Amino acid sequence: MLVEYARNVLGAEGAEHAETSPDAADLVVTPLSCSLWGQEYPVVLVPDTRAAGLYGVESAVEDYFCSYGLSPEYRPRMEESGLLVSGVDEEGEGFAHCRSVARGERRLRASARA
Repeated sequence: MLVEYARNVLGAEGAEHAETSPDAADLVVTPLSCSLWGQEYPVVLVPDTRAAGLYGVESAVEDYFCSYGLSPEYRPRMEESGLLVSGVDEEGEGFAHCRSVARGERRLRASARA
């Protein structure tokens, strides 16, 4: 979703994902600083996003099955265009594209402002 958004909304024709095109010049999705595959990890929900509204709390512990996240270079461009990161780690690294299998089948995803 993030790669297609970068290509079609931001005009980044060469946008790629590091898992499928690790040597690409324009990586929108890059490896996380550490893999979260199979781990529980606290997620800070970004205020005023749909995820924060649905959860009704400031943070949650989630089970993760991902090793990639939104490139820090792309986050400001995405947010300026209206696509917000809805959950980050305690250091602010975005998990926008990660598939989070949460308790009760909740899922964290990038969310646009309501």
